[in-house]
Amino acid sequence: MRRTAKWSVSLTFMLFAMNVSAQAQQKKRPSCWDAATTQSAMTQCADLELKTSQQKLDSMLRKLGIDSENPAQKAWEAYRDAQLEAIYPARNDPTAEYGSVFPMCWAILKSILINDRIKDLSGLTTSEGDVCWGLKATSRNQGKPKSTPVKHCVSTGRAALKPSSR
Repeated sequence: MRRTAKWSVSLTFMLFAMNVSAQAQQKKRPSCWDAATTQSAMTQCADLELKTSQQKLDSMLRKLGIDSENPAQKAWEAYRDAQLEAIYPARNDPTAEYGSVFPMCWAILKSILINDRIKDLSGLTTSEGDVCWGLKATSRNQGKPKSTPVKHCVSTGRAALKPSSR
């Protein structure tokens, strides 16, 4: 009897879990990629992802108080463009050189680079307690950027970072 009860509870739990999983999959909104069946449609999906990634990056930059003229952001944009150029060297007609997938592949790679930048920048906003990490939010200076650089370890702090000689 005990064995039957355990088996019954286990079976009930498995059926419940499968039902919840099936409902979650049904509620999940289909992505652009699920419906894309042509190269043109896939390129549109990649462009949509690129636009979304760029909007997220712009939002993150605003949150950190970094404007488009910031030297660090300009340097990152130069890196991003150089990376794209290294993978897809400039040609007169890149589609002729790389094929009809080029616009999609270029947009996907650019989205990946932007998403990596967002991940790096988000670390600057979520590293509470780490005094040597990036930008920290400030509550004052409403009209000025909402973050301030943390000073790097100065000579007085470096001695504490050296291994002790016992």
